[in-house]
Amino acid sequence: MAAGDINGDGNVDLLALDFFSNTIAVLLGKGDGTFKDASLFGTGPCPDSVVVADFNNDGKLDSAVGESCDSNFVELAGDGTGEFATRRSFFLESLSEAVSVAAGYLDGDNNLDLVVADSNLRKVFLLSGNKNGALRVGTTYSVTGGAQWVTVSDLNADGNTDVITADEFGDSVSVFLGNGNGTLQPENTYATGNDPVFVAAADLNGDGKPDLLTANTKGNSFSLLLASGSGYLVHVDSKTPAPVQLATGDFNSDGKVDVIVLSQNGSATLFVGDGSGSFSPGITLTIGGTTTSIAVGDLNQDSKLDVVLINNKSGLIYSFLGKGDGSFQSQMTSAAPANAKQVLLGDFDADGKLDAVIVAGSGSYNVTATFLPGKGGGTFRLAQVYTIDYFSSSFGAPVSAALGDFNRDGALDIATANGDCRNSIRPTQCRYKVGCWCKPAFLNATEQRREVRLRA
Repeated sequence: MAAGDINGDGNVDLLALDFFSNTIAVLLGKGDGTFKDASLFGTGPCPDSVVVADFNNDGKLDSAVGESCDSNFVELAGDGTGEFATRRSFFLESLSEAVSVAAGYLDGDNNLDLVVADSNLRKVFLLSGNKNGALRVGTTYSVTGGAQWVTVSDLNADGNTDVITADEFGDSVSVFLGNGNGTLQPENTYATGNDPVFVAAADLNGDGKPDLLTANTKGNSFSLLLASGSGYLVHVDSKTPAPVQLATGDFNSDGKVDVIVLSQNGSATLFVGDGSGSFSPGITLTIGGTTTSIAVGDLNQDSKLDVVLINNKSGLIYSFLGKGDGSFQSQMTSAAPANAKQVLLGDFDADGKLDAVIVAGSGSYNVTATFLPGKGGGTFRLAQVYTIDYFSSSFGAPVSAALGDFNRDGALDIATANGDCRNSIRPTQCRYKVGCWCKPAFLNATEQRREVRLRA
């Protein structure tokens, strides 16, 4: 799940992935914490992560979705109204399995680039973008512990974007410092709790240096890695059952960073920060089912952080309006696609309200991105479904997505990483090869490749 102003109206919108139906759902925010009904857009198979950014430099938010079944990456270009029409997909490398994607400026040309994490080949791929949103697969880097999630941040304050991965098989995070020219320095690894599947960067103790957090599924914990002169000091907090994602923000208005951790068991728990890097458990939000994604943003324009959750079965998106004191109002629900994988927030239709995009897909159905315009009161309207692709492979659903203005037209685009060898960018789909690991029982030999899709 992700948040952003997709339609340029000043309101936070939502985007969510549906892993089993191969879609991304967009929910436009109304500005009062509610959302319009969702619009669905197709992704590639197995959408697993999504990122929002302006990849084509048009001033409109786009999105990028990673598809784990076929190592595709998909970009969906936004038109500034909440629509995604153009899709481009990228192929990475044979036997690859794209599971996560992040957007950032890596090579110094002021055009958005992408980083794709590959869990099967244990690599990260750098894709260099141009001013029109087109991507070129560049250098690759080995990840010792197998990258399950990727994010970017300037960790050492040198002005260059660095790459961080959560290494599920190594119980660690890997840090690749950027050189600012599209290349990275050698990998440095730091221990975490067991089975980290998600990593985020934020200044947790107010020293001006980005710290790292990981969600450790099998360890039933999240790890705090506080930046120090020699690397990171690790603290593991074992209070969360099977966490899969997390988000940061000031939820109680005390000027200190808090963490909200999403668990697989249908809940999300707020941990209140004291400004020193220590946290105490607070309220737990519960929606049931198997929760898959979380996004935070100001849905009702009251300057207080709100929370949006999705699970993979209910066909609903859940909104919790924050009170600004660490507590939340009762949940509100909006219709959304089933099999949701990831949600993103942004103002896609330029009405000043946050909308949502949900990427969904199962691998045996259409991979879609669903656009949900925000109604402004915390609920959404189901508006438009965009098909990214259709594949019979059980590995085909999108696994990751990202937003950005890839073609610099002022509208948000979506990039998806798909599991069946195709990745795309919407609105106008373009396909980029990145690798493949599809089983012959499901695909012909000619389909044994992996791609990235861009929807622009």
